[in-house]
Amino acid sequence: MNRESAYSITVLPSGLKFPARPDQTLLGAMIEAGVSVLEHGCKKGNCGRCKIRVLSGEYRHEELNSVHISGIEEIDGISLACCSFAEGDLSITQEL
Repeated sequence: MNRESAYSITVLPSGLKFPARPDQTLLGAMIEAGVSVLEHGCKKGNCGRCKIRVLSGEYRHEELNSVHISGIEEIDGISLACCSFAEGDLSITQEL
């Protein structure tokens, strides 16, 4: 999948957008695009600083550290950008 066929990730409330391929994490896509809109730290799911809420769209994620994301939060669309992958266009926020 090339950049033109990547999914569009919109970060609210800023409205900033960046592309994400299905094989890269949302955090990795943001860094590759050269934008800095999400707080982050370790990039491995250990620190919890890249916690996001997915407002709309389909995504999947690797196993989440329960220290940072509870089962209830996960059901409510909260994830870690470093562990999440777009499966379509997404709207996300760090305002939880």
